[in-house]
Amino acid sequence: MGWTIWLHCAVLTRVLAQQDAFHDEARDGRLQMTAEDRYKYWEKTYSDPRAEAGKDWYGAWAEFQIDVAGPAFRKSDEILVVGCGNSNLPSDLAQQGFSVVGMDYSKNVIQLQRQRFPDLNWVVADLRRMPRFKDKSFDIVIEKALMDGEGAFREWPLMFSEISRVLRPGGRFISISLGQPEELNTELFFRNSSYGWTVQYALSYDNYYVYTMTKHPEAQPSPEL
Repeated sequence: MGWTIWLHCAVLTRVLAQQDAFHDEARDGRLQMTAEDRYKYWEKTYSDPRAEAGKDWYGAWAEFQIDVAGPAFRKSDEILVVGCGNSNLPSDLAQQGFSVVGMDYSKNVIQLQRQRFPDLNWVVADLRRMPRFKDKSFDIVIEKALMDGEGAFREWPLMFSEISRVLRPGGRFISISLGQPEELNTELFFRNSSYGWTVQYALSYDNYYVYTMTKHPEAQPSPEL
């Protein structure tokens, strides 16, 4: 079974198994969507009153943070949470004292998150193209379950290229995923030289994986003789 088929099936199975995901196959049909269909699906999902309770796919940040490769986050680190949905992840990080931006392309969910956590910084943006964010503007970028949902539609090169662009040298991209290393730790996915990062991973809470991509430091100019 190829990666795209496996990932789509895995995510679909998880969605159907969790009734609080609001999707019912008999009622809503199978998840066979265009990009526009997916956007409308999430806008509808986040307009459901039940979304106000929040949803942390795969588990809370506290379950995974111990398996992030590299040193502990610094209080000076600027963190971007992409595809944040209605999760508590940005709030959990802010409560630990970090500067956090929560980002999603759903206008409805960003409006909801502003109501839930009015003191945090929320931005409507599409991970495939984020002109709002300058090059090298974040120390940490985190996604949880986003790639598992969107990866089946084969748009991850656009997303990874944007993440690499906004990461500072030495910064880290952290991905929490169902995907197995033999599928994701490859040239096709995370380990592509064009992104300019190294890849580490660890099996974590509830058999999910924490992948840590560390951006290469910039080459220093040679001293003049």
